[in-house]
Amino acid sequence: MKTKNIILFFIVFFQIILLTNMTPSESYMLHQTDNIIDKVEMQNKNLGNKVLNFGLNLLIGFLTIKQIGTVSADSVNSNWDCCLKTKEGAICQDIAPSYSSDCASDSLLVPAKCENVGECKPGCCFDPNEGLCTTNSPKAECEKTVNGVQGEWNEDPACLIDECQKSCCVLGNDVQFVNEKRCKKLSSVLGFKENFKGELKSEIDCLALKEEQKIGACVLNGACSIKTEVECL
Repeated sequence: MKTKNIILFFIVFFQIILLTNMTPSESYMLHQTDNIIDKVEMQNKNLGNKVLNFGLNLLIGFLTIKQIGTVSADSVNSNWDCCLKTKEGAICQDIAPSYSSDCASDSLLVPAKCENVGECKPGCCFDPNEGLCTTNSPKAECEKTVNGVQGEWNEDPACLIDECQKSCCVLGNDVQFVNEKRCKKLSSVLGFKENFKGELKSEIDCLALKEEQKIGACVLNGACSIKTEVECL
């Protein structure tokens, strides 16, 4: 009986010890968990700061490069002047300021690149005397007076204007695909009556007309004569 009581005593004693140590153990475990959470939060915060700093540095670098590019472009443009006419007669030439003496005395010298000067803008130049159309012609070059004639400038650089529309011009037994003003000029120079076929809008049709203009022997009603193919038919 005494031995049984001793065993019961030890069992109760150990249970008391276990209950007494349980709270500190749980507190220690919770404390360790809090430390882990704090470390994770700190790592996330550091990662966020690194990403933010990287983004700011990237943005600053981009703006710096853009500013350098703008300054460089301005510097390049500022190192050129536009000469509307050089002493050699060239029109709209970019020259360095140190070579400004190459510009003709009666010409303007603009402190900018020629591509930004209105007088050098490319367009269509129509010669009202010769009937010629020049594409991508600078305005200043077109409007200068040559042999008393001044060109007519149009802002369409491809010369898709009425004055430059081509059709077939008959010149004796030959043809040329030109505009009406050019046909008139060629007819006058070659001594032919003007014969402008405005209805023939393609060069192929014009060349086909040339074949019809060829002269050959024509046998008609038993009589032989020299005629063109159109006249013979």
